[in-house]
Amino acid sequence: MENIHFYCEKFYFCVGTEDFCNIHRVVYFVISYLLICFGIALSNRCGLPIIPTDLFPRELADITKIKYSRIKIGFDVTCLAITALMTCIILGHLDGLGIGTILAAFTMGKVIGMIGDQMDRHVRFESFMTKRAA
Repeated sequence: MENIHFYCEKFYFCVGTEDFCNIHRVVYFVISYLLICFGIALSNRCGLPIIPTDLFPRELADITKIKYSRIKIGFDVTCLAITALMTCIILGHLDGLGIGTILAAFTMGKVIGMIGDQMDRHVRFESFMTKRAA
């Protein structure tokens, strides 16, 4: 975090505005958010083993036939609530959950689903072990 402040102070000196740092953070968040969503959607379509917090909603969606986006949002919000509760109990105050974390928990499942739907329209993923018709 100190590096970000140093970086912003350098830009404040060069550009002459404090707002540049906030705009820079928002742009960085949006780009990284979309890249993460694309990566998770791609991993889901390829059937790759990914981290458990993304694997559990994918497998649960396959088992229950409920849309992935609904399960992912519910799972992320539940994890967010548990994290907030544990932080409050252990530290005595809420810390470390910024607006980006909260936005991601409530929206990432839907965006991953939309990106996955777009992938399904243009590309078909299949295992190399799938037998092809001659």
